[in-house]
Amino acid sequence: MKNSVDNNFKPKRKSHIVLIGFIIMLIGVCGFVTVLGINNWNINALNVQSTLTEDNYQVVSANENIILNVSNANIEIVGADTDKINVKYFESDKEKYVFNASNNALMITKTNNYKWYEYSILYMQSMLNREPMVVTVPKNYQGNIKVAVNSGSVSVKDLSVNKLEIIAEHGKINLDNVTATTDIMLDNDDAKVNLSNVVAGGKVSVLVENGKTNIENIKSSTLEVTSENGYINLSEVSVDKLIVLVENGSINLSRVDILISGDITSENGLIEGTIVGSITDFNITSDVDHGSNNLPDSTIGGSKTLNVETERGSVKITFVK
Repeated sequence: MKNSVDNNFKPKRKSHIVLIGFIIMLIGVCGFVTVLGINNWNINALNVQSTLTEDNYQVVSANENIILNVSNANIEIVGADTDKINVKYFESDKEKYVFNASNNALMITKTNNYKWYEYSILYMQSMLNREPMVVTVPKNYQGNIKVAVNSGSVSVKDLSVNKLEIIAEHGKINLDNVTATTDIMLDNDDAKVNLSNVVAGGKVSVLVENGKTNIENIKSSTLEVTSENGYINLSEVSVDKLIVLVENGSINLSRVDILISGDITSENGLIEGTIVGSITDFNITSDVDHGSNNLPDSTIGGSKTLNVETERGSVKITFVK
């Protein structure tokens, strides 16, 4: 009886697959014919290409705020020995940048005039072949920089700013040798975030949905790192307050110097590494539901606080001078 049921089921399943394939093919043919008709049945009109050309925009810096809001672009922001803000960019007849310098701010946006049937072709072409936009600013620039990009990486190097905010939905964020008078805020959906040699007078906030976070040689008042899925590595970090929260992923600490308080939590993952100081420097609370724990559940008498928790994972932390 079982074989009979299976034999009766298989032809129906196969016929369903064939029907779905036929429908997809029919939709494709209809779309092709529609596009061909729109172009007066000229098949050469479907051979779309987009050539990128280089251009520059320049303005004398008076520490204007810089706001970049673009859909897809790789962006590099670099400090240099100059008194101007210079933007090197690439555009085509289908994609144009718009620059607006007013009210002590330089705003850069991006427009496109794709037709609906060529959008995917030229958009993917620009994604694969795009050159980065390079924004050069004075090394001691003290304005605010805000970057929002949908698809593309953002790199900031050798720069001083007042405040830095980067939102990159699908692309890497990289900071190297960056100093902020106040805060640094980074938001990333699906890529790696890397910070090295960073100093902030205020708070450094890193929010990652899916991806690895690597932070090395950083000093700030507060460092807050939140991740839904990803490995977090903190090395040579010195902060007043440390907050690390990850849902699914491990946390590695290497010579992390906590001056006031630390709160480190992983719902599913290992927490291990080294913290600068002695165990007696801290009032410690720790909790592990499923795994080993080399920290005491609770201690008092220290001048600083440390809370470490994981539901499914182990805690292996040592204290070093």
